Amino acid sequence: MRPDKALIGCILLLLPVAAAASYYAIALQVLAVGCLLLLFYSLIEWFIIRQSCQSITIARQMTRSLSLDVWSDITLKIHNQSTIGLSLELHDMHPSEFGFDGLPEVMTLAKNQRGTITYRIKPAKRGDYTFAATDCRIRGKLSLWQYRRKIPCLSNTKVYPNFAAQRHYSLLGASHQSHFGIQRKQQRGEGNDFHQLREFRDGDPLRAIDWKATARIRKLITREYQQERDQQIVVLLDCGRRMAHSDAGLSHLDETLNSVLLLAHLAIKQGDAVGMMTFGGVDRWLAPAKGNKASRSLLHNLYDLYPTRSASDFRNAASQLMTRLKRRAMVVIVTNTRNEENDEITAAISLLKNRHLVVIADLRESVIDQIESETPTTLEQSLTWLGASNYRTEREHFHERLRGHGALILDVIPKHLTSMLINQYHDIKRLGRL
Repeated sequence: MRPDKALIGCILLLLPVAAAASYYAIALQVLAVGCLLLLFYSLIEWFIIRQSCQSITIARQMTRSLSLDVWSDITLKIHNQSTIGLSLELHDMHPSEFGFDGLPEVMTLAKNQRGTITYRIKPAKRGDYTFAATDCRIRGKLSLWQYRRKIPCLSNTKVYPNFAAQRHYSLLGASHQSHFGIQRKQQRGEGNDFHQLREFRDGDPLRAIDWKATARIRKLITREYQQERDQQIVVLLDCGRRMAHSDAGLSHLDETLNSVLLLAHLAIKQGDAVGMMTFGGVDRWLAPAKGNKASRSLLHNLYDLYPTRSASDFRNAASQLMTRLKRRAMVVIVTNTRNEENDEITAAISLLKNRHLVVIADLRESVIDQIESETPTTLEQSLTWLGASNYRTEREHFHERLRGHGALILDVIPKHLTSMLINQYHDIKRLGRL
């Protein structure tokens, strides 16, 4: 409990009266009456607020799962169960890692009245979080005192990678999926998996004609194919120190998890099984599985992954994956390579390619592109530009070397990872490379 602005104002008004009381008797009488009235009303309000503050209850409504870097609404329901009206200033005690909008909120509630406020939060980090209480400043009608109380209101939530993109993708038709940079190249009748026989139509390729069925019913019959189902996609995810680099506020690992979830969502919708293995200080293995259960399992295994300070052992990761994964799969390695790791990555690819189709998504810092796009005007800028150009040249030579070992390479900045991964997946399915 502490004095509020009205009480302080009254005291300041009485100071000139107190100064005049030394010279005028009437001023002394006014001062005495004013002090008594102020003391009387302040004591009454102090006692009332002290009792009434225990009658404030707050209930919080929020989802148990939030998306990283996505705004979400939280609603606070306040009930003033006291017998007097109160003025409240509310600030919900959200985790410090969250951005917020709409707080603090000021409201006035009459006796036994209910009120509602809504504000927004945006998580900046994945993991488990707790909302413990709401910080409430309570004032009476005269605003002589204010009482600050932390009202218990426990809520637990998990912050996942941006699964909101999955819902948005699902709502988009094939013609609108270019919002993600995704190009749908698959046409009806393509693929290697037999789907059905149907009558020949203008534009069908001659090689698709089933001559035996044509001879039997004396009408041109075409074989229609579809994309292969029941294939395996496994993401080999680097969690080492390279993935801690940040672009546009999100680490490379955060951007990767968002992309992996959308790729998994698409692959599962296509009837494929999706799995995951991590390395670089974190060892998690999720065997390839299908259906919504696989999507949920993947989400729960990804949401609390963070970059470590460990060096990434690519050779050991490849060896473990070969032991765990016996059936051929599309293995997607997501990492951020450096020159000192080239031999180790090459050895890992040589091991994996014996059984699997390997795709390497090699993330690069967007600052490299920015430096190369600018025209240097000083010696320092010229040296920086030359360093970036040399780094890009060495990187391209390394990628050519990996292609020579049979790997598919995506040299990509994090914000374009989603579209390039999904387009690569479509191309592999369309060409029947699995």
